[in-house]
Amino acid sequence: MFIQKNYIANIIIAVIIIAIVYALFYQDIYKSVDSDLKNYTSNTGVFISSDNKITIEQPKAGDTLDGILALKGRSEEPFTLNLKDGNNTILLTLNLEAGDFEKEYVYASPQLEKGKLEIADFSIPVNFNLISGQEVKVFFSNISKDPELKNCGLTYPVIRHTSDKNPSLSAIISLLVGPNKEEKMQGYFTNLPLRIIKINNFEIKKGIAYIDFSQELEIGVAGSCRVEAIRSQITETLTQFENVESVVISIENETEAILQP
Repeated sequence: MFIQKNYIANIIIAVIIIAIVYALFYQDIYKSVDSDLKNYTSNTGVFISSDNKITIEQPKAGDTLDGILALKGRSEEPFTLNLKDGNNTILLTLNLEAGDFEKEYVYASPQLEKGKLEIADFSIPVNFNLISGQEVKVFFSNISKDPELKNCGLTYPVIRHTSDKNPSLSAIISLLVGPNKEEKMQGYFTNLPLRIIKINNFEIKKGIAYIDFSQELEIGVAGSCRVEAIRSQITETLTQFENVESVVISIENETEAILQP
């Protein structure tokens, strides 16, 4: 009888311990989930900032993106949005004005399936379809292939999967993001400044790609070799497309006195 009581007591203790471990484990999980969903309104499926000034109706939590970010919502003040993949790599940065917004945006090629949309004091978890879209090339310099970097204008391609809707724009956005970790280990590097560079305008007319960048493209850029490499990276990335024969690069609508050595 005594043994039976001990047996039952041990079972009860074991059950209590398992329950405590289970509770602690899932508490950590829900804490991490809550960090992304703390501003989620379950009855409407929208995200609202803590000061109620920014509302995001689309995308929804857990949506799968196929090369295009469909964004819908409203804001009472200007704000900045960052789309990131699981490596915390910025795929898209938007500076939006106050008011209603509903628009589609092309983003750079992600490396991981999981990602998030960071806005104000919250983030929206999203997924990326890594196999969708067109396969394109993005061009970088490579110190392994050219150890002494004698050929300034010689750049080398890596593969990205981009949006079918606008593969040329998606390719150039991927160029701005730079090489991933594996590519860096293989010697690839970018000559573009390591800061957020905006594309002010992009269009293709009669075989010419016109692309206008923000001033960040040339801040701190010096040396004829680096300037030549930057132009090569942009030009090679765009002229791979059949409808692009040449490229006109501008910065804040200026084409002449830019990217000087």
